[in-house]
Order: sequence, then structure tokens, then C-alpha cells
Amino acid sequence: YQLISDELSFKLMMHELKAAKQLCFDLETTSLDTMNCSIVGFALSAKPGKAFFIITNDSDIAQASFGESLFAIPSESADSSHPHAASLNAHDVAKALKPILEDPAIEKIAQHGKFDALILKRYGITVHPLSFDPMLASYVLNPDTPHGMDALSKTWLHYEPIPISALIGEKKQGSMRDVEPMKLMEYAAEDADITLELEDCLHKELEKSGQLTFAHTVEFP
Repeated sequence: YQLISDELSFKLMMHELKAAKQLCFDLETTSLDTMNCSIVGFALSAKPGKAFFIITNDSDIAQASFGESLFAIPSESADSSHPHAASLNAHDVAKALKPILEDPAIEKIAQHGKFDALILKRYGITVHPLSFDPMLASYVLNPDTPHGMDALSKTWLHYEPIPISALIGEKKQGSMRDVEPMKLMEYAAEDADITLELEDCLHKELEKSGQLTFAHTVEFP
């Protein structure tokens, strides 16, 4: 897993993702309010076992400049900036990722993808195609079982991921913005990696049960 916090590492990551046929994406945000939250970071995975986490700030959210450098030095007074590290401007990152996230030739995969897609819409991105969502696939296969990523990982991959409580507490009273960058990267990148692995597993299960076409035509759009 790799933390992306400067322009050079971002460009190297983008070069690597150019050849992707499918891409799992996951956002870390300041809250669950899709209309008002800020993006703390973007997690991306195009192959199992490898993922990137782009740590971002919204310090220029009122007047985002898309033409300037991706690298942003957060102002000391901006509470939308990460307190621990250099980061990239969320709007500039969104603009750079837009061609990939809107490319119809690249399948996009996300857990509870409609949540992330709604937020990205505010940043000028219309995710297309959103080809697979493990949460919805799980619902099609077993409606009465838990569909959260942690539960799906334990059930299908026999792996227990890092719980969010390890970052912001049991009652989620903390903010993702305050989590130490490497710790946040490990959590977020793992989420994207696991979601990609769940796609492979649940895709096969839907095929075996004869429900793949229904999932793609009814649940995933």
C-alpha cells in the first residue's frame, strides 16, 4: 500500500493506473453527509494486493483552482487541511481522476458506491460505469445477512480488516482528518484492496447462483 501526498508520487500512480481495466475506489470523508462533507482522501486499487491512498485537503474549497499545481501547502488556519502532513488539493485530484472515473472502458467497483458517487458529483465527476458493488451483490445473494465490508470480508475472504473504531473510536467521535496519515492510509488502502477482492469472489457467486444478470441490470445501475 502506498501513501500519495505529493505531485511526483501522484503522477507515477496515474501512469500505473492508465492500463487498468477495472478500478476500485473508496473515499474517506469528514462525515456521512454527502452534501456537505469534505474528502480526506481517495483510495484506489486496480489489482489485488496493491492500493494507493491520496491524502487531500479542501483548503481552497471556496475558490478551487484547477489549473495550478496539484501540490497544495495548506494554510495554517484552514481547519479543512490535514494537521499532520503535506496533502494534495481535493478538487485538483478530482479533476485529474475524472477521465479515469468517467472512462466507460474501465469498470468501477465500490462498496456502497452510490454514496461515494454522490460526493464525487459535487467535485465534478460522474462515475461511469459503476459496474460492481459488493454490498448490493451480498444483498442479492443473502438479503438477511450483514452487508458491511467488514462482515463481507470475514464471511467471504476469512479476513478481519482494520475496524474504523481503531481510527476514530467506538462511537466514531473522532474525525478522519485527525488520523495519522500512515494509519489512515493502511485503513483506506486496505478497504479498496478488500473491496476489489470481494468483487472477484462475489462475481463468481452471482454467476453460480444465476443472479449475475439481475444484479447488473437491476441492482448495480
